[in-house]
Amino acid sequence: MFESGGRAATLGKRALKLRVVARDGGRLTGGAILARNLTREIEVFLPLLFLLSARAEGFSNRWLTLFGFGWTAIFMLFPLFNRDRLRAGDLIAGTWVVENERPKIAPDLLADAEPERIERYAFTAEELETYGQMEVQRLADILHRDEADTIVTVAGVIRRKLGRPDHGTHVGEDRAFLDAYYAAARRHLERRLLFGKRKRDKFDSEG
Repeated sequence: MFESGGRAATLGKRALKLRVVARDGGRLTGGAILARNLTREIEVFLPLLFLLSARAEGFSNRWLTLFGFGWTAIFMLFPLFNRDRLRAGDLIAGTWVVENERPKIAPDLLADAEPERIERYAFTAEELETYGQMEVQRLADILHRDEADTIVTVAGVIRRKLGRPDHGTHVGEDRAFLDAYYAAARRHLERRLLFGKRKRDKFDSEG
């Protein structure tokens, strides 16, 4: 119920400034929330409940106990064995948990985006209208963290969203593309604000 709300976070996630989002950049659906939470039952609670029931009925033994804890351990350690550090529920549901804190945008991101680099990609007004203030802020967070795997993934998502060929061959090219798009999109949003037009996110058709 908490994750299906506007904040998309349980009380624990809110305290840690986290939230659940869809990995494809789309709207978080009730089906995805249900899937990621039901999978937790299979990951942890089902085997532990089975072990407790077996012990209560008197047919528990060492091998059964090892199997139960082994099952739970596999799913608990699952994030260590995939690139995006996802638990099985998030992988199945197409979601991930991200930081919800929105730090102030540092000016160095705009300084790093050279005019020649922006002109090289020649973003159209329609492409800059694809995302809103929230997504541009999230892109700024990603650029600040500068994690290679995330840079490659996000660059691919944005290219596909813009209808551009996903031909990034190395992290440097993907980083340059994101720097240029961030700078162009932010300046586009700031120009719109001068005329009293605000686009809160990509779903905001009134911006």
